[in-house]
Amino acid sequence: MLVETKIDSSVTSGSLHQPGYFLNRQDRTDKGGGVATFINESLQPRTLSALQTKYSSNDIEVTVDLIEAKGPLQKVVILGVYRPPSSKVGWFSTVKDLILETLPYGSTIIMGDINADLFKPQVYPGKALLEVLSLAGTAVKEIFPTRITATSKSCIDIIALPHHLNCSLYKACSSAASDHFPVQANITGRARHKVCPVYKRSYRTIDYDHMKTLVANISIDHTNTDNPDIMLTKWHNSMLSILDQVAPLKPFPRKRNKPKTINSDIRFLLDQRKWLAKEVQKDPNNSKLVEELRIARRKVKSNIRRLQKVRGEKMLNEKDTKGAWKFIREVTFTIKKDPPSRVDPVSINNFFATTVQASSPTVLQVPQSCDSKDCFNINNLSNYKVERMLSNLKDQMICRLFS
Repeated sequence: MLVETKIDSSVTSGSLHQPGYFLNRQDRTDKGGGVATFINESLQPRTLSALQTKYSSNDIEVTVDLIEAKGPLQKVVILGVYRPPSSKVGWFSTVKDLILETLPYGSTIIMGDINADLFKPQVYPGKALLEVLSLAGTAVKEIFPTRITATSKSCIDIIALPHHLNCSLYKACSSAASDHFPVQANITGRARHKVCPVYKRSYRTIDYDHMKTLVANISIDHTNTDNPDIMLTKWHNSMLSILDQVAPLKPFPRKRNKPKTINSDIRFLLDQRKWLAKEVQKDPNNSKLVEELRIARRKVKSNIRRLQKVRGEKMLNEKDTKGAWKFIREVTFTIKKDPPSRVDPVSINNFFATTVQASSPTVLQVPQSCDSKDCFNINNLSNYKVERMLSNLKDQMICRLFS
């Protein structure tokens, strides 16, 4: 994140673009100031535009972005802030209101040049800054000079992190571009990677006769070499070229239909529950983690039920009886996942017609009774009765009988 960028609308975002990074800029209209935040695109950043616009109009130079990641990072709001030294006393009160509005989105990370010296925590503005950080549930891991002059040193550039995040490195770096030392913090977390499609070949519509012709025409010149490995490589490359022609690689999505009972919020809760379950396995005696896992499980169930209820009410209000009954079968687990297999009655008839072939008519010997104690009689069945019964059945019922 950069502060005091001193850029305006005449500078295009394209000229500031960094490959693989999302840019959120808040230019200052007066001389100096300005904030620019760069976030890795793998963290799926998005700007909370309504909040950013609201507080920027109240003279707060801030960028407000939400990121999503796996593991302990989860959902985090990143506030990139610049506070000019000439800011009014009410600046910290306004920032407190901003933090209260960001808390429902997740944890908060505050970073920037606040111009409030943490070496003087008992006096304003250092004391006011500590109150803001406490409200956000954050803290600065280590206090060291970020600006040194001939007569003073101060800690006015910070990265304030939530208490539950593991910060493996927090330090000041040297820079020749500013009289402030840039601050670096390394946080443990994993990015949410998008599900990539699977690339494979489809052999359903191949013209195998044409393919046989192409394979038969493969010619390998073995006059210049007798090495079998080289000859095999040439044949393999020729075969791949033919496959690329008749059955090219195509992307197939991993999931054709997303479950209707899960949205992005529930998916976030599932990831949180999974992470907590792993932490409980590592430390099963940690009562705090066990309680958090129990609450996470309840949240998942309640949110799935709520989503089902909303979806059911919507379908019933649309007066779509077919869709309503489909929804009822889904939530009551009475719907069949796989459609019943259908068999062509003509192919069944042809199979049995060619199974038994005799040159002369034979008389069917039907037993009159069985040999067991609880015997029963078998009545003769004529061709006419069989034909009449089959003619009264529907085609779908005939297929079901033979499936």
